[in-house]
Amino acid sequence: NISRYRDHLWKVDVDSDHSFDLLPSGRSTHLNYARLLEEFDWQEFFARGGGDFIERLREQWRKDYDFVLVDSRTGMSDSGGVCTIQVPDVLVAIFTANHQSMSGVYDVIQASQLGRQRLAYDRGALTVLPVLSRFSANTEVLASNEWLNRVSDIFSNVCDDWLPPWVKVRDVFERLNIPQVDWFGFGERLAVVEQGTSSPGSIGYSLARITDLLVSDFADLSSAIGDVAVKPKDWHPVVKQVDKPGLASDGYRYDLFVSYSAGGVINEWVGEFVSDLEEYLKEYLPDSPGIFFPQRDLHPGENWHLHVDQAIRQSRLLLAIVNPPYFVSEFCLKEWAEFERRESRADSAPLIVPVILGDKTGGAAIDDDRLRGRQQVIVSTLSPTTKKRSKLVYHEGLTAAAETIIRLLRNVSPREEEIASGQ
Repeated sequence: NISRYRDHLWKVDVDSDHSFDLLPSGRSTHLNYARLLEEFDWQEFFARGGGDFIERLREQWRKDYDFVLVDSRTGMSDSGGVCTIQVPDVLVAIFTANHQSMSGVYDVIQASQLGRQRLAYDRGALTVLPVLSRFSANTEVLASNEWLNRVSDIFSNVCDDWLPPWVKVRDVFERLNIPQVDWFGFGERLAVVEQGTSSPGSIGYSLARITDLLVSDFADLSSAIGDVAVKPKDWHPVVKQVDKPGLASDGYRYDLFVSYSAGGVINEWVGEFVSDLEEYLKEYLPDSPGIFFPQRDLHPGENWHLHVDQAIRQSRLLLAIVNPPYFVSEFCLKEWAEFERRESRADSAPLIVPVILGDKTGGAAIDDDRLRGRQQVIVSTLSPTTKKRSKLVYHEGLTAAAETIIRLLRNVSPREEEIASGQ
């Protein structure tokens, strides 16, 4: 029963009107707690369905609370991976102004974003808020300016999905850091209780601004960093030139957009399939095929939503790798719907190539109304290196997919003018 977690909660009363629930990390009073924790087998835990348990626990917490704060241990660890990859919607990465802390936290952010791509559950990219803490900006002005520049350089791309392009990353760190106050370095004093939250330059004030930003889901940036969040009247976007692959004369950049429900072993299989398909297409197309493959072409620190949306608009065909979770994935449904919308034009030929992942006999196991009337390609999910029969079935499906793609590419209409003009 997933709700049994409540049996281990501590109720903490802040005052007569406010309280919160605390779930300790373990039974630290147990005589053998440290040894048991060290011996815990995370690999066996996940092999026996531990990931599904954490997923159900996560969903239950979302129902029971408005906000859930998870304190993750520092560095790379199995438990840290759960806290920074599977559980959170937002990763608040707190670090101090030294090279070890700064580079260590940046590595954790990158590892978390990459782990998020390989997660066996349908998730988007993490929203990351890096927070510079114990920062002495008033007493060491020259050193603080130097470190603000270093921090801004290191974390320049981490905030892209929520920070407007007219706001400099340095502005965030300069206005949204947690100051060093020696008095609170002794004992367990709470700054928000002893100092309050209204005095600029205090720890409580900074924590209140960070809280405002998180509560607003990053929408109310002005409350957090002030007027620099307001878009200047004379601001104009800078259009970055992309050298390769370039836009063709018909307005497209890619031949294929690969759509699939990521998770578990399917990631590795799709990667091999896309690589094999690319080699097949090279033999029959006049130029090397342009394929947008999220697993390969998206990188930590980029604005994933923006890149995916652009790639969808700039792709001629959708290569949909359809397995049972495909039509319940929010992201897959969005990608499918966009190409269906383009197909609805009167002069449009089919733009979707459904590759159905077959069972061990090669037969299709997917039944969905959206697939009816479409030419489907069935590909065995058996590894092509395991058996002679599976190798044959795999390459038959691979060949059929390549032939279907080549045929459909000949009939793709030029991009719509209103889309092409926006790149």
